[in-house]
Amino acid sequence: CMKQMRRAHEVGGPGGDRLAIGAADERLSGEVKDDLGCGPGHAGRQRVALADVLQDMIHPRGKAELTSVYGQLSVEPVDGLTLNGGVRYDDHDSFGGATLFGASAAWALNGGATVLRASYGEGFKAPTPYQLFSLYGNSALKPESARGWDAGVQQRLLDGRVLLTANYFS
Repeated sequence: CMKQMRRAHEVGGPGGDRLAIGAADERLSGEVKDDLGCGPGHAGRQRVALADVLQDMIHPRGKAELTSVYGQLSVEPVDGLTLNGGVRYDDHDSFGGATLFGASAAWALNGGATVLRASYGEGFKAPTPYQLFSLYGNSALKPESARGWDAGVQQRLLDGRVLLTANYFS
């Protein structure tokens, strides 16, 4: 069972500047059973009906709650230059909290024929109840985090009929 609540608000400013803020709450839950449906006092492995195995594969056991708040700002300080920045805080009931940042810039030159761009972003993902508690799950999984950035240039040639793009990702 998954329940979600999301709230977001966006405010526009002069010249296309925007501020967005929001919050989300996600709750995942399912019935908790011990491995393969065997209860305490059972000696060895118990025979499990195929329907029970399939039920556990489809409906994970366990629960998780993730509460998030975020803000993002987009501005165009000068003609052709767009800057974006954001921050997000995720609070997972089992794995704690993480503050994440992201930013990007795009600068259109030569009437938009040349565009220079770059971005940076961070990510956090906690294992789902299915990944932790399903028949094929692993209860020792830990949250994943990532950081990445890219930079690139885009050039239009021959009156826009040809577009050359070069990017670097890390």
